[in-house]
Amino acid sequence: MLAVGDGALGFSEALREVFPETKEQRCWWHKIGNVLAALPKSAQPGVKKALAGDL
Repeated sequence: MLAVGDGALGFSEALREVFPETKEQRCWWHKIGNVLAALPKSAQPGVKKALAGDL
């Protein structure tokens, strides 16, 4: 079983408590959003394109 979340700590903790055998995966949409938010706005379009594999 796989659970996909946005990285919220409460979700991961509850998941491990209720479904300890379940694997976790970070939502790519949220992961990419966090990466882009850490970059200057001028760099974001190029990095977004690269992350999408459109080089």
